[in-house]
Amino acid sequence: MVVLVIVVIITTVIGLISSDKLSEMKNYNDLDEMEGVAFTLKNEIDIAHSMSSGYIRTFELPENLLAGNYTIGLEEDSVVVRLNGKETVVSVQPVNGSVRKGENNITKMNGHVVLNG
Repeated sequence: MVVLVIVVIITTVIGLISSDKLSEMKNYNDLDEMEGVAFTLKNEIDIAHSMSSGYIRTFELPENLLAGNYTIGLEEDSVVVRLNGKETVVSVQPVNGSVRKGENNITKMNGHVVLNG
């Protein structure tokens, strides 16, 4: 009987530890995906800034992430990605316009970078 109680306790403790680690790994994967989207946009903005006037490019951002629906926006020279109560913020060079999931157009005219303008 004592052995059975010990086995149940050990199994419960192992289950709790495993559950905690799985949750931690999911959190890491969510943040990794969010950062990936934010840095994709940052790279597109950096490339546009390095080009001469007349630059035009179309690129895509995912409609959803593996963890679900996310939001993305530009706030005070930063890309902000939000998902399930988490937030990733990445500083970017100045850009006008707005970003959206799916297809985006980025241009550089007269020294100004514009998203979907």
